[in-house]
Amino acid sequence: MNTEAPYYTEGGKGRKPCPSCNGFVGNRTAICPKCQHVFDSKKTAHNGTDVGAPPPVKYFRRGYDYNITTPCGACPHRLTATDEETVRTWCGRVQNHFEGERRFLTMEGMTYFVRQFYTMGTPEFREAEQHIASYYANQAAYSSSSYDEDE
Repeated sequence: MNTEAPYYTEGGKGRKPCPSCNGFVGNRTAICPKCQHVFDSKKTAHNGTDVGAPPPVKYFRRGYDYNITTPCGACPHRLTATDEETVRTWCGRVQNHFEGERRFLTMEGMTYFVRQFYTMGTPEFREAEQHIASYYANQAAYSSSSYDEDE
């Protein structure tokens, strides 16, 4: 019985590219049969057990029921400009909306909402994205004791 994973020269449904040899293997393949590249499994990447990967950034706070990375529906507050003060104020208002429902909107979730106001990749989008990253970095530094490190 042949247990070696199939190797393809062209992409297609159910195939993923190998970053080392530029070939294609099945989506469930763990090791490329041509170059022996080891693919990270989704389970390993998400739970942080991969020794070579940095630990995931924790934004989960005590007393919150959910971390939201991809919010649904319309943003509860309109982003009217991309200057730092406006973006920081908007982040606070949006975060307060979710905190009232015991949910924590992650940096990714906040950036997801920006797409409702600015096209991805535009200078305005990138500027807002930078200010959101700064807002969350300051929040983590300011209230690091409120983050749940046991999760």
